Amino acid sequence: MTPEAKIAKLKAELAETREAAATMLANFAIASHPQRDQREAMARMYDEIADGRRRSRITGILARMVAQKLRE
Repeated sequence: MTPEAKIAKLKAELAETREAAATMLANFAIASHPQRDQREAMARMYDEIADGRRRSRITGILARMVAQKLRE
């Protein structure tokens, strides 16, 4: 496998891992808070986490993904 192919494979795995993590968190939140308004409140909380200054880049990415999934 070429170095470029390895990098492409790792990028794809990273995207899949992020998607799985966000889906698991969102599904837990939806199960815990079945009402739409409760989920919107949680989505806003995740947006605030993503906007925060004391968070890592990865935390921000996952928080945004969870917020989006809660609004679906």
